[in-house]
Amino acid sequence: MTTEQVKAWLKRGDGLSREIDRLKATKARAEYRATMTNASIKEKMSTGKKTRNDAALASYADYSAKIDQKVSELQEILNEIQDAIYAVETSDRKSILRTLLVDRYLNFLNWNEIAVSLNYSTEYVRGRLHNNAVFAVAEVLNEKSY
Repeated sequence: MTTEQVKAWLKRGDGLSREIDRLKATKARAEYRATMTNASIKEKMSTGKKTRNDAALASYADYSAKIDQKVSELQEILNEIQDAIYAVETSDRKSILRTLLVDRYLNFLNWNEIAVSLNYSTEYVRGRLHNNAVFAVAEVLNEKSY
């Protein structure tokens, strides 16, 4: 794999995590609609028709199921990424690379947060250190034929 392919492979979790966050926000709106609807039980019982509340509850349930599916998918992806990251050889120098990889691709921290935790400049972390880390993962992935 090229370094660009490795970066895309590592970023899969972040994109899915963002999608889950959007689904959770939509689910919260569906829950709000379901609980704010004042369709009375008497109305449903007397007419036998579905109410707006039924549709809102069904929508809420659909989003819950979608989120559960996406969370399972995310966990599988994060496990693959974690396995590759932890297969990077350890030494004092490579330990920093592993920390960077975990913070960025498993914890989804931004470059500034990672730089502060590593005590380096953002430019150094985002540039040279990240390139070295991606190269180390590329070696692992090419070895394992992902």
